Amino acid sequence: MRVGQGGKIALSLVVGSLSVYPAVNYANESNILNTGDAQPVNRGKAAPKKNAVRFNRGFANAYNEGTDFSIYDGEPTTQPGTYFVEVMRNKKSFGTHHINFVKDSAGSVEPCLSADMLLKMDVNTEKLSSGWQNSACILIKDLIPGATTNYDADEEILQITIPQRFLNNNPEGYINPMLWDEGVPSFSASYNVSATRTQYDDHTAASYYYGSLLSSLKWGAWRLYTYDNVNTNDDTGTQWSHLSSYVQRAIIPLKAEFTAGDINTSGTLFDTVALRGVSLISDERMLPQSLQGYAPIVRGVADTNARVTIKQNGNLIREMSVPPGEFVIDDLYATGYGGDLEVTINESNGKTRTFITPYASLPMLLRPGTSKFSATVGEVRSDSLRNTPILMEGTYQYGLNNSVTLYGGGQVTAPGDYAALMGGMAINTPVGALGIDLTRSFTSFENEQEQPCDSFCNMSLKVSLAKYIDQTGTNLSLAGYRYSSQNYYSLMDALLTEEALETGDNSYLPENYRDKIEVNISQSLAPGWGSVFASGYYGRVWDSRYSRNTQSSYQFGYSNSWRSMSYSINVSKTIDEDGVEDRAIYLGMSVPFGTLHSKVPTLNAAVSYSNQDAKIRTSLYGTAGEYNQFDYGTWFDHAQEHQTNFGLSMGYNGSRAQGNVTYSQTETSYTASMNASGGMVIHGGGVNYTSSLGNTFGIVEAKGATGAHIYPDLTSTVAENGYAIISSLSPYQYNEVYVEAKGAPIGVEFGESKLQTVPTAGASVKIKLDTKITSTQFVQINRADGKYIPYGATIKDDGDEVLGIVGQGGRAMLSLPQDKTSSMLRVNWTTGKEKGECTIDYKVAKKVQTESQEDIPTQHLICKK
Repeated sequence: MRVGQGGKIALSLVVGSLSVYPAVNYANESNILNTGDAQPVNRGKAAPKKNAVRFNRGFANAYNEGTDFSIYDGEPTTQPGTYFVEVMRNKKSFGTHHINFVKDSAGSVEPCLSADMLLKMDVNTEKLSSGWQNSACILIKDLIPGATTNYDADEEILQITIPQRFLNNNPEGYINPMLWDEGVPSFSASYNVSATRTQYDDHTAASYYYGSLLSSLKWGAWRLYTYDNVNTNDDTGTQWSHLSSYVQRAIIPLKAEFTAGDINTSGTLFDTVALRGVSLISDERMLPQSLQGYAPIVRGVADTNARVTIKQNGNLIREMSVPPGEFVIDDLYATGYGGDLEVTINESNGKTRTFITPYASLPMLLRPGTSKFSATVGEVRSDSLRNTPILMEGTYQYGLNNSVTLYGGGQVTAPGDYAALMGGMAINTPVGALGIDLTRSFTSFENEQEQPCDSFCNMSLKVSLAKYIDQTGTNLSLAGYRYSSQNYYSLMDALLTEEALETGDNSYLPENYRDKIEVNISQSLAPGWGSVFASGYYGRVWDSRYSRNTQSSYQFGYSNSWRSMSYSINVSKTIDEDGVEDRAIYLGMSVPFGTLHSKVPTLNAAVSYSNQDAKIRTSLYGTAGEYNQFDYGTWFDHAQEHQTNFGLSMGYNGSRAQGNVTYSQTETSYTASMNASGGMVIHGGGVNYTSSLGNTFGIVEAKGATGAHIYPDLTSTVAENGYAIISSLSPYQYNEVYVEAKGAPIGVEFGESKLQTVPTAGASVKIKLDTKITSTQFVQINRADGKYIPYGATIKDDGDEVLGIVGQGGRAMLSLPQDKTSSMLRVNWTTGKEKGECTIDYKVAKKVQTESQEDIPTQHLICKK
């Protein structure tokens, strides 16, 4: 990797030296330079005399040929040129960048900044002189009075000081929207396919096949998404489903996102509802991370390899496969803020368990003067409804002051069978953040006699409290609901009730709650003692068609670790509408076989007990490969009913696809399954494949660097067309992209190893890494009389660029651009009072020009006067 001319010269010197005298003890960093009390170089000016640098000759004594090293002595200065440095403004880091240093009118060497760099450093551009952004080279001391620069060449840090009055007063993590990247045009598709085949002892069999495709077209600020799937089984045959299509773009001045098509309401104040229509909703991701909220967490325990589905108001929002044991799903950002989550665990043995995860809205506190809004209109989407009305919904929140936030909203359907109004406030109190809101619903059912209603009927009161107790590490979330009458309905409850009245099918009838309470508590214990959590839900209904008018669910857990071992216990109890209790307890532990590196396999053991069964399970999982691209596992189960199950799995996560195969066997059946997933991106540079693909991704251009790894994506490598895909980037935030030259041809030099990008949501951003393809080889240079060229001699090309320094035995390493196959080289040296010079008519060896360079060849050259 090219790190600058100085680094290249040093490499040539050292490599040449080592190739001749492998037994010599070489100088370390501490004795190469004598610098006295070295100080950072200030704006390229000469440092005081006491800081003069003198090259230490001691390390060259073993092979000293009288070479004059005084050309390396002198006072520390910064020479004009481009340097890869860390930029700090008022002692705050703004990342590493290529900065060009130039001489100003006074002869001082100054950093030349771009307009983008000033924006990154939060400079208040309104206070700058007009036309400032038109300059390709901004000398900040000339643009901003009182600004200074100080470059520390040893640490490669550029310190910039700017008076506070020229800076914006932005919150931590703020990024100027002018730096946001809308991306380049592209078409992408990500797929997921699976196949399962089970063979039973009675010679019957069952097969299941599934495939899904998420496609997107990105053009400027617009994104088009479509989602389709297909499944086939022995009972229903093949079924194709078009799940959703929508277009989307950011409205940056409003810090909002516009969506048209198959959408969801925001879920901020009312429960989330699926629609086909249009929406304009504040996008919190456009805010600095310090101003953003949090995502809900779902916890549970699976007895077998299970499929977990999460629904909100009857709509599927997440489906995933989980291994046996405790699972945590903490990435439900897109679900909105409100509406209880119905979690169903579908075990591979056919058993099904369902429970409610409390999901109370957090208090809506906003900072003073800030606001959030949502406006949505569209036709309700639900497989449970024959008649789907048009819904119009709007919400608004406003931070009144440091302590109070006001919020409100409304819903109305067309035809006008339902409407709701809500208003409330969130208050920052000493006991926590408190939210109080009141909702009034208006319903009209066909063929249903309207019941008399006073001023306080059909109303819902909600009180919520959130508190983190810093002294004890306790996190508490509490929500209580009270309904004034059985005629209060949320939107989906009203629509399902109307469906039941029209069809006579009471299975559609929802439960009308009288009151309910939800509690979530997590507690960090003293160091070494782990943590505990508890969650609970209790609700009463007005007139249940079941045997009881109450429902409840409780869950308690404890987790800790000892050395490399971790363990946990989880206890739960659920009582449904019929009074049936389901109690379960889970105890698990995990022990890695060693601590030296991440590839050691991990042994897991678990015991679970419920009303229906008891089970013991042991498993072993691990990874392999340089980048952990391979994984493997095996497990063994034994149940109370004398059922035994064992299985094996293997997986691969490569640069173009990922997949796994699984085989399991019980006393009565054999099951084999396969899963594969990946993505494809069509862009201006060609077609590239990836093992996974998010909505926001990067297209990295690194011409000639085939095989180089691109981070932070561990599986991303540069393909033959010179491009790589970073599967996922964080929108509206700085994303660092850097390259590892390992795997690339040896003749590739990178102009930079790390870049930053700030994509908008859903963007496919292009990230260009400057590369230079060179022909690199070792040379051994002799003079015409057969003697070696003296140690320390400099080698320059016909453009007077220094290519390297001669090491011991006349050796050096040379690199020329790939399209340049020859050059007239000039070699200069000084030994004692003698100055020598000779020239070489250098032609790159054909092997270097044509063959893949896994080994650097050596060429013998004669330097003539």
